[in-house]
Amino acid sequence: MTRHIERIFHPASAGKHKTAFKYSGFATGLSNCIFVLEFESLMRSCIAHAVFPIIPRPGQRYLFGLQTSLSTTLGRPAASRVVLERIRPNVAVRKMLAHCGTFEPNSPELEPDLLQLIGNENLREDAMMMPRIK
Repeated sequence: MTRHIERIFHPASAGKHKTAFKYSGFATGLSNCIFVLEFESLMRSCIAHAVFPIIPRPGQRYLFGLQTSLSTTLGRPAASRVVLERIRPNVAVRKMLAHCGTFEPNSPELEPDLLQLIGNENLREDAMMMPRIK
């Protein structure tokens, strides 16, 4: 079973007002991948799916994956790269949770390498999954 809470700042409130979205779901493993399927449980307005391939490496700190979601109220699909950090043994979970949040790209709390891992810029000339306009 999975559970996560997403807190998003409203742009119209200049970053002062947050909305919480609570997701419930499940995770399962198949062919060296972890699959996560969750739905937004308060308003029942979104379903999300993530997949994380497991490539064992010594001292592995991060899991890299891809998340897709669909808001039923807006009808807009979304996709993004996701990086999960491993909680090391003997580290308090509450301490790790205190470091969770939304950060500006130039925040000193973010490691510069992480920005490259989660960046969603498409460097190709033709955008993927977009209609080609002539």
